[in-house]
Amino acid sequence: MTSYKVFINGGFSFDVEQGETIVQGSFRSLVKISHSCKNGRCGSCAFKVTEGDTEAFQEEFALNSLQKEEGWILTCVRTVKSDIILDANNIAFNNFSIPKTFPAKISSIFKFNKNIVIIKIRFPKNNNFKFLPGQYIDIVNNRRIGRSYSLANGFYLNNELELNIKYINNGLLSQYWFNEAVIDDLLVVKGPYGSFCLGDVIGKNIIFLATGTGIAPIKALLEQLATFKKQNLPKKITLFWGVRFESDLYWNPLELDLEIIYTSVISSIINQKSNKNKKYIQDFAIESISDINNTEIYACGSLSMIEDARSKFFQSGLNVKNFYSDAFVASSVI
Repeated sequence: MTSYKVFINGGFSFDVEQGETIVQGSFRSLVKISHSCKNGRCGSCAFKVTEGDTEAFQEEFALNSLQKEEGWILTCVRTVKSDIILDANNIAFNNFSIPKTFPAKISSIFKFNKNIVIIKIRFPKNNNFKFLPGQYIDIVNNRRIGRSYSLANGFYLNNELELNIKYINNGLLSQYWFNEAVIDDLLVVKGPYGSFCLGDVIGKNIIFLATGTGIAPIKALLEQLATFKKQNLPKKITLFWGVRFESDLYWNPLELDLEIIYTSVISSIINQKSNKNKKYIQDFAIESISDINNTEIYACGSLSMIEDARSKFFQSGLNVKNFYSDAFVASSVI
């Protein structure tokens, strides 16, 4: 089978075989390329090709026309037609664990309200599941229904992982989590996946954007930052969390031992007077920036927020490499 090499700045390389995407090729190697949705919508896997030819399997929704002209591609929906060189930054590759399959059980179920449930799961003793804050897992229940969920904790606590789950009308797993799940239910966990992880944040202005339960992986990243020594912290940490109702704010970021400028954006209150000139978390975030050249964005939540935020930040002068995202997109049964 024909294969080509993908070379990365810094000396990394891996093979991509005919018929597979660049991200898939990286899965088989010790180099794990940045990715999230795997369907061309979130933009996490966007890199610039500086040499070589590639081919898209489907539309690259997360790229605008200018980016495409400049040679940017989405590696989750592209294969290679020759050896290529990617211009990748320092967040693209990390010490990611190889995804595996593990048994797990439900430890606790806390229904915060009718829309939010917090699930904690535990592994058998001496398990070797390792993850990085910001990654996600696939979960399959006893009815063989599966979905992907971001991990909401930055580290293990009592050998447990935390999931923040929103109720979805007619969602097969929503019905399970909110009405059927009980303590000690057996689950199958696959992962970890994704690369929505912290890069080199020292001395930078870091802005976190979250909508709804998109706060889950950002919660994990903030918990990780809370363990950093002062000299390794960002210059400034700002969080904008958007929800529809104030009652959906199920976590208080200010409880962390971390200096955070935190703004909750309640859409039902802010936009109740007019449907015109609506403001969203990305609008508040852009207004808060004083030094765009030293700013990095970590955004997680609805696809519409991610796309709009990316567009507006780029128009404001943000470097493409400084926007990291994890979009919550509709998925099929795993």
